[in-house]
Amino acid sequence: MKHARSPARAETVGSLLRPAALRAAVVRFYDDGHSAVLAEERAKDASELRATEDEAIREAIRRQIACGLDVITDGEFRRQGWNPATSFLPDAPIEGYQSADDYRITYMKFWRDETGTIVNRPLGPGSVISSPLKLRHDIATNEFLDPTISLPGK
Repeated sequence: MKHARSPARAETVGSLLRPAALRAAVVRFYDDGHSAVLAEERAKDASELRATEDEAIREAIRRQIACGLDVITDGEFRRQGWNPATSFLPDAPIEGYQSADDYRITYMKFWRDETGTIVNRPLGPGSVISSPLKLRHDIATNEFLDPTISLPGK
């Protein structure tokens, strides 16, 4: 299906809202209240979650194409957070960080519940730079849809 080009370029900046099926799959996969992928979660079989993510990404792409957007996004459906690259975990994309239990950032402490009350949010260990930073692999590679999967219009 070919669309007429719009007079102005349009693209999505940021994440798309995750569909209900994907939100449910995430809840089933991850431990309650996690803030990062834990070691025991990395050991789990993620094939069901990955398949649900793939389908959600394909549907997001289909909708963007149907809207006639010039640039499409995967919706950032696999993204764990805004800073996964700065992790001390051995599979993080950037090497050179270490765990820091005394992680004194204040902006993360001002989360509010549904009533608006400030709640204490357990942060877990943070990451601090401990040696020169080196790129292990592309920062977002693991977030994208498998490029061999057929997409609409291909």
